[in-house]
Amino acid sequence: MMKNLPKLMAIMALTILLSCNKDDGNPTPIDVKTYFVGNWSGQQQINGIAFPYAFDLIIYNDNTLKNIDLAFGSQEFPGIYTYTNDSLKINYNNGTRWKLKFSNNYNSCSGIVLGAQGATGTVNMTKD
Repeated sequence: MMKNLPKLMAIMALTILLSCNKDDGNPTPIDVKTYFVGNWSGQQQINGIAFPYAFDLIIYNDNTLKNIDLAFGSQEFPGIYTYTNDSLKINYNNGTRWKLKFSNNYNSCSGIVLGAQGATGTVNMTKD
């Protein structure tokens, strides 16, 4: 038994070392993208137009998106986005831009529309 004691102690030490959870005090921050990637529904209101336009928006993990304009036969408008912890900026391929702020724990977003031909307005959306 005494001959095996050093081996047994080495195995126990290795087991303890491997089972310990290393905590360096600097946890990896969570990318907020994990909260807002997915399907959204909303309305865009262009100034001077009587009725808001309904849309569905699909935000992909690769910083691309697709707006499905429900007011005009589900026409699709692709684009790209950038984001910070509290904002989302969308640039559509047609030149339209949205500048939005997140709220409600990344389940809502609202902001302004800057149309490709100078139109302005507002946009509001919620995560599905």
